[in-house]
Amino acid sequence: MTWMLELLDRFLAGACIAVASLIASQVHPFAEQYTARSAAMLAQAEAKLEDVQTGLRYQTMSDVARGDLEAAAKEALAKAARIHAAVTETSIFFRPFALVRSGDAALSDETWSHYVPALPSSPQSITYLLLGMVIGLILYELIRFPAVLLFQEPRRRRFKKRGVLG
Repeated sequence: MTWMLELLDRFLAGACIAVASLIASQVHPFAEQYTARSAAMLAQAEAKLEDVQTGLRYQTMSDVARGDLEAAAKEALAKAARIHAAVTETSIFFRPFALVRSGDAALSDETWSHYVPALPSSPQSITYLLLGMVIGLILYELIRFPAVLLFQEPRRRRFKKRGVLG
C-alpha cells in the first residue's frame, strides 16, 4: 500500500510542477504581446499629437480649442509612454510584477482576449519555465508538509542505559 501512496505522491508532485512551469512559461509571450500592443498605443498617441500640432484640420480651429486638444494629446502620450516603459524597462525577474502592478487594465484585457500561447523558445521563456518548476516544487512541498506531519508516525525515544561503575 505504501507504493501506491508513493506513486500518488510523485504524480501529484509532477502535476504541480508541470502546471506551475506551464503557467510561468507563458509569462514572456504575454509580456511580448502586451509590449507590442503598448508600443502600438504609444505610436498612435504620438501620431495624434503630431496631427494636432501640425494637421490642417486642427489649424482651422481656434487657439483655445487646439490648445485643449493638444494638452489632451500630450497627456495621452505621457500615459502611453509610462505604460510602455513600465514593462520594457524592468528586469526579466520583475516583469510579471510590472505587468500586474503598473499595466493598463484595458490594454491587459485586450491582450488577454487576443492572446496566442507560444512555446518557450527564447532564453527568457526558458528562464521563466525553470523558475516555474522551482515554484511548483516549493508549492507542492508547502501543500504536502501538513499531510506529512499528520500521517507521520511518532518517534520513539531511546534511553541509554547507564551502567554503574564497577
